Amino acid sequence: MLQEKNFIHTHLVLTVLLALVLGACDETSGQSEGAIPLTGDQLAEAKEVFEGHFALQVTTTTEQELPVVGVSRSTSVAKKLLTVREENGRFFTEEKFCEIVMISDGPASPSVPTNLVDFIPSVTSTLNLEKSELGWQWERPRTGLVLGARLNQPLEDPLPMSADDELVWDQDMDGQ
Repeated sequence: MLQEKNFIHTHLVLTVLLALVLGACDETSGQSEGAIPLTGDQLAEAKEVFEGHFALQVTTTTEQELPVVGVSRSTSVAKKLLTVREENGRFFTEEKFCEIVMISDGPASPSVPTNLVDFIPSVTSTLNLEKSELGWQWERPRTGLVLGARLNQPLEDPLPMSADDELVWDQDMDGQ
């Protein structure tokens, strides 16, 4: 029974973690795919400021009321490699997970094994840039990623509700 509660708690934490880490941004309100690309001095300046490789750390804390367990607080720290590139005046980001550390005050001690992190695909999205009087403003459109299931639209499609659902995928090939 305790193993089952630990699995459920870890599954909930991972689901919330990925939803928050990858979907934390709201819908794009700035430059969109159809917007005019940057050119001239703005493009040169934006390339100097934004293009390259960066370390990104995202810390997410979740507090939730769980049946039987009660209030559970967990914190995840996701470390990523963020690569920003420019193409024809538009900027794109690629986020690659390097490590995920979980801290919980609940009855479980969730962890994310390195071999699972290695199977998380990179997420590529546009990086919308705009220069204003206040300086550069940037925004990454909302994205989503689901592990262990094959969904066409991760932000809209419902998650599988049972292990035998045809959408379930043993993504890290550990047999579970």
